[in-house]
Order: sequence, then structure tokens, then C-alpha cells
Amino acid sequence: MPVNIDYATVYTIHSQAGILNPGDIKIGSAVQHLTGNFNTTTEPTKIDMKLNAQGMTVGDLEGFLPAVCVVLPSGS
Repeated sequence: MPVNIDYATVYTIHSQAGILNPGDIKIGSAVQHLTGNFNTTTEPTKIDMKLNAQGMTVGDLEGFLPAVCVVLPSGS
């Protein structure tokens, strides 16, 4: 299943931290909106992301979930 990720970041060298400007993750016909920030001064790097997939059906994501290690409960 094709996945397209469109995003931009703002990274500050001095603080070694950055912001993810609103980005889109497109999986098939499904679109998710991603925002957040990251900090590379920690080990491992700290990432705080928020994903908004309001109204998206699980069927849109079904083929992609195993690739990101998401296992749905039986019967869901």
C-alpha cells in the first residue's frame, strides 16, 4: 500500500530541537494530519507527535498497520 508523507520542520541548532509544521500522511485514500515537536538532546531523541485522523475508517489503514507494528484485537 503506498504511503506519502508531506511535511516541513523548523530546527534550531542551538537548542537541538524542532517543530513539525502541520504535515499530511496519505495512505491510499486516507489522509491524516500530523503536528508536534522533537528534541535531539535526549537519548533516545524525544518525539512528541499528535496525529489527527478524524473520521478515518480502520479499513483505510488495515493494510498499513502491520508495517508499524499495530495489531488490532481479534474481532475488531
